[in-house]
Amino acid sequence: YELFFNNSGVSLTSGTVVVLSAATATGVNEGVGSTLNTVPSGASRNDIDVDGLDGDVTNVGTYITTSTTADSELVVGVVDDNACADQSYCRVQIYGPRLTRCAGTTDATTAGDAVGTTTVAGECGDAANDADGTLGLALTATDGGDNDVQWVFIRPVSTE
Repeated sequence: YELFFNNSGVSLTSGTVVVLSAATATGVNEGVGSTLNTVPSGASRNDIDVDGLDGDVTNVGTYITTSTTADSELVVGVVDDNACADQSYCRVQIYGPRLTRCAGTTDATTAGDAVGTTTVAGECGDAANDADGTLGLALTATDGGDNDVQWVFIRPVSTE
């Protein structure tokens, strides 16, 4: 489990599949004069992410949202809190078995399928064989419509 900041614009429910927000998303601060595109040559603790007094704090990689892109390489895990209000921190499961919201009608899965993000925001679906990113492995099959809940073994992978 890790804590992430919900930057999706809506409250997220338990089981929602989430992805990292882009570094250019509203509220994301790259740090070091608002650009930490290259690591300072020293890269010591006092150069990066110590406090907000010198403008070097970064929150890149801590902001999450949902996606309607199939098999996004930005997938990070599944919301574990019962509810995660917009613009607040919440717990996200990033590894292990978890009940997950899946698009059973739009992108059905069977047990043993690789799963990833799908075109239904916040839900998982069957990952393509050449997927850029996967959320994990379906432990059970979808048996209902979209927003079906199934067991997924979470282990995000990006092939980009």
